[in-house]
Amino acid sequence: MHRFLRHFNLFFLVFNSFIFANTLEIKDFFGTHIVKLPIKKLAIIGTYLELPAMFNIWDKVIALDKYSFDIDINQCFFKLNENKIYKMDSNTLGNIEKLLQIKPDLIISSIRNAQNIIFGNKIGLNFLSFQTHDIDAVKKQIFIFASLFDKIPKAKIIIQEMDSIFQLIEKQTSKITQKKKAIFVFNKPNVVSGKISVVSDMLNHAFVDNIGSRYITHDRSEIPIEKIVKENPDIIFIWWLSHYDTESILKIPALQSVKAIKTKQVYKMPSFDGTGPRVALMSLFVAMNAYPQNFKNINIQKTIRDFYLRIYGYYICN
Repeated sequence: MHRFLRHFNLFFLVFNSFIFANTLEIKDFFGTHIVKLPIKKLAIIGTYLELPAMFNIWDKVIALDKYSFDIDINQCFFKLNENKIYKMDSNTLGNIEKLLQIKPDLIISSIRNAQNIIFGNKIGLNFLSFQTHDIDAVKKQIFIFASLFDKIPKAKIIIQEMDSIFQLIEKQTSKITQKKKAIFVFNKPNVVSGKISVVSDMLNHAFVDNIGSRYITHDRSEIPIEKIVKENPDIIFIWWLSHYDTESILKIPALQSVKAIKTKQVYKMPSFDGTGPRVALMSLFVAMNAYPQNFKNINIQKTIRDFYLRIYGYYICN
């Protein structure tokens, strides 16, 4: 962790050399952009859905991805302010006409629908679009966003808290000689996490064997159900946005011979965004369910509560 922070101290010595008056030069997936500061009107679509809660910048948010409204850490704010924020569709990168109408100073987005992003930038919208393959990229991008909102000290705290969770998992699983075979399913029971993605890295940090990585080189894809049966996973995790729940997976006829089904080791993930601090808690959730005996002497409730208080200043909606 200290090596990571030293790396970013050096990074920001270079990075801050591009700050001139009230602008900041940032490189994203599509190239280099000059961002005018301060940012007073922010839209977030398709990624970093917990960014406003992370940095407490709700006063700047005018539009959010529709899935943001289903995330528990955001609902604390929405209970009082939902009508003040436009809901945008990540599948279309929002409505370009609506974005032109509300005129955000900056739009933080995934790289989905690249043509819309390129077109939007050409007609005066200001997109920052990131492709996030692993947890190190999440950390780097947290620092980039921190630079936009004068939150560098907070970003350092966030990274420290994330690393403390990963270190806890590493310590508690250090004596395990055989990893549990796991599969992470999305909108279909045979659409699974592959080798290169935040989800895959999250599973690696949880010390489980992601069997999807043997078949898929990128983030996720469909594989024949027979391959899942052949791999015989010990445990199955379901994407929080999937319409499947644990019972529906347990009842799939083609999976009845699978060990995870027989032992009912099927879990729906909590409503955490992987591009944010709580990706560490996702790893903890996976590790605790894969290896419950290794965490029985840990006060998990206190660990999680401290994580929330240090990053968000409150525990869920308290």
